[in-house]
This record gives sequence, C-alpha cells and structure tokens, in this order.
Amino acid sequence: MLTWAEGEIDGLEVTQALARFSGDTESYSEVVESYVRHTPALLAKVRSVTPETLGDYGIAMHGLKGSSHTLGAESVGNLAEALERAATAGDFIFVQTNNPLLLETAEKLLAALSAKLNVMMGRKVHRDKPAPEILEALYQACVTFDIDRMDQAMRLLTSYEYTQGEGTELVAWLEEKARRLDFKQIAERLMKNRPV
Repeated sequence: MLTWAEGEIDGLEVTQALARFSGDTESYSEVVESYVRHTPALLAKVRSVTPETLGDYGIAMHGLKGSSHTLGAESVGNLAEALERAATAGDFIFVQTNNPLLLETAEKLLAALSAKLNVMMGRKVHRDKPAPEILEALYQACVTFDIDRMDQAMRLLTSYEYTQGEGTELVAWLEEKARRLDFKQIAERLMKNRPV
C-alpha cells in the first residue's frame, strides 16, 4: 500500500503535494521515484560553481526549483529559487555561500525519499553500477571527514540494487569500511575511479 504522511520526511509537504495529484498516491510516488533517480546527477553538476558557470548554474537551479516544488520539497525548492535569482543577478558571493546548504538539504531529502520508496515498494531500484555523482559525494565526505554526509551518501548507494557484479562488490566493500569509519581507505579507493 502506497502511503505518504505529513511530517514523515523533513522538508516534504505531502498534503499540499498530493493535492496537486488529486490524492493519487501512485502517480505521486512515480514522480518521487523520478526525482530520486535524476536529482543526484543535477547536484553533481552544481557541486562546484565559478563566476563563469553562473549562467548554467542558474538554469540547473530553475529545474531543481520546479521539480522540488512539484513533489512538495519546499525547503529544497525555496533554496533553489533563491539561488536561481542570485545566479541570474550575477551575485556569485550569495551562490558560493549558500550552495553548500542546498547540497546538504537536497542530499538529506534524497536519502530519506529513497529509503521511504524502498520500504513502500518492498524492492530496490535497479542500476547497472553505482552512480558516479553519489560516489563523488561519498569521496568528498570522506576527504573532509564528514560523517553525516558519508551516511547520506551510503544510504543513497545502498538504496539501489546493482546488476553488475563489480557494483555489488564495491558497495558491499564501502558499507564495511563506512561502518568502521575508514575514511582514508574509502577515499583512496574512490580516488582511482574519479573522472580526471
């Protein structure tokens, strides 16, 4: 049974969102699943922003604002809206200052949504291999010894089922090292897989 309750996930206004879908929880769940699948790639693109990439950043924030508001993720939607306005106005300092908060808020939401979908669907979404943007988030968390961000990245990684053997092996290895808080070994292994 697909059920969504108000207050169950921080930053998600379910009642308001379900009203947009005329109370159709199945359609709403599909939109949430699409958001969980596609948002990590968008976050990877905006992880670092420069004055030269402000235009592209603004376009990405516009998309994130719309998709977040659609599913009732008002905290992420409002942050994306403020950052889109700042990027359009050329306010790089505001963007640089507030982008980390957007990333953290969105990653927390994605981890919670992903866990909720798994429980609801009684299954895991299949992927060929771990998403590079999630591995990059995990790498960054380990390099900075950020336990919360490491936990979020691991929750996202383990919310999928991998069809390729090396993906399954890597995630199992990462889970073991994350349990031991072995930041150094995780960072070293992921460093080898990073895009140059």
